[in-house]
Amino acid sequence: MLAPGNEIGHRNADVLVKVRLKIGADQVLLCHMELQTNIDPTLGKRSFVYAYRIFDKFDHFPLTILLLADEDETFRPSIFELRPTDLAGLRLEFLVIKTLDYLPGLQELKNSTNLLPQVIGVYLDLNPYKPSSNPLPHKMECI
Repeated sequence: MLAPGNEIGHRNADVLVKVRLKIGADQVLLCHMELQTNIDPTLGKRSFVYAYRIFDKFDHFPLTILLLADEDETFRPSIFELRPTDLAGLRLEFLVIKTLDYLPGLQELKNSTNLLPQVIGVYLDLNPYKPSSNPLPHKMECI
C-alpha cells in the first residue's frame, strides 16, 4: 500500500518491481505496471497518483506501464497532464501495451522467452474478450 490514510483513499499498485539495468553503471529503475481490464476514465489520474506516491516513498520516479486488456480499440490513455495556467504544468507519459494489438500473433506470444509477452499470451488465451463486471479474477489469472 502506498501512503495509507490520505484524502484520495487507499490505493494499491497492481505490480511494482525494482530492476537493475545492464547498461553502464548500476541504475535502479522502478516499474509500476497497472493491468486494466475495463475502461476507466480516471486511469490517467490514478496512475499519476501511484507514480507520485512511489516517488515520495522510494525517491525514484517509476516507469509506468499500462497493460490495457479491454475491448475498446480507442481507449489508450498515454498521458496525464495538469496545467493550472499557461505558465506552468505537469505532464506524465505512460507506456501503453494494448492486448488487442497482439491477437494476431497469439502463438508467438505464448512461445516467447520474455515474461511480458507470455503473460499477454496467457491472458488472451484465457479471456477471449468477454465483458466482465468484476475484473479482479482476470487480473489474478495474469499474475
